[in-house]
Amino acid sequence: MIHLHIDKTNIAYFGSFYENIRSPKALLDLMAFIKERDGDFYSRIKFHFIGQQNNYSLNVFNQYPDISPDINCHGFLQRDHAMALIAKMDYLVNFGNTTDYHLPSRVVEYLFFNKPTVNFPAIADDSFSDFVSPYIPLLNINPSKSLEHQYQQFKDFLKEAKPKNSANPKAIQPFLADTIGQAYLDLFQKSSN
Repeated sequence: MIHLHIDKTNIAYFGSFYENIRSPKALLDLMAFIKERDGDFYSRIKFHFIGQQNNYSLNVFNQYPDISPDINCHGFLQRDHAMALIAKMDYLVNFGNTTDYHLPSRVVEYLFFNKPTVNFPAIADDSFSDFVSPYIPLLNINPSKSLEHQYQQFKDFLKEAKPKNSANPKAIQPFLADTIGQAYLDLFQKSSN
């Protein structure tokens, strides 16, 4: 199992990166800026990347030699291990897709675990933000804003959105297979009348 630093704020992303679809660059730029701008604050944070990495993502990580020792890539985890780890994190990170027609695969898990989440939208019409914002504390960081602005937003969010250790099963109820299946049945019955 992955060792978490209990004396640090643990922040994690669960997923993979794909060229031209989802990139970690916005967070890495922010991490590098924070390390230089506020080393004390930076030293109290531990960033984790959980998910299958590929040549694209490894090349991106290697472009940040000043923070590479702080990039904790843990690789792919079995679902039960990943869920146990999400539950232990203080904050979660999401990277928006450059496409507007699908959600990141971990969105329901993020809702269930009810953790404050830092989102890096890739497009203006970010489906993740629309989907989760009614349920969990969410910070959308706009990569087109200055790094100083992003840093202030991030630091304020970590101060204000306190980590939660309680799951929220009600938030995922509409997205469970039984609920969706019943909605389809109701639709078919309606249309056959």
